[in-house]
Amino acid sequence: MIWFTSDPHYNHKNLITGLSAWEDKTGCRDFQTLDEHNDMLVNNINSVVAKDDTLYVLGDWSFGGFRSIRDFRERVQCENVILILGNHDHHIRTNRENCRDLFQGVHEALQITVEGRIINMFHYSCRVW
Repeated sequence: MIWFTSDPHYNHKNLITGLSAWEDKTGCRDFQTLDEHNDMLVNNINSVVAKDDTLYVLGDWSFGGFRSIRDFRERVQCENVILILGNHDHHIRTNRENCRDLFQGVHEALQITVEGRIINMFHYSCRVW
């Protein structure tokens, strides 16, 4: 199977209602702790994406540097994770060499064909196509 997701924001405390320093929390995720948020991300992915599936993640993998990047990746059971870089993936973007063992590929954008359909993947929205 092929799966697509975006913006997991693993370890991003400002997105968590119980931890956010933001004044307006309407866009926050409804968790009280970072562990609760991170566990839900991992459990949701692992409950549907099998070890031999392919998972495309369209940006914003995690926060907190390489330890966070590696921790999240090691918790996801899927062996074929391909990352399309997002605006919060600067640690991965500038140090791709350190991430070779974590992802099957790391791209700014990617085009694939699935069952005869072309799929263009970006983290950023395309205002005009």
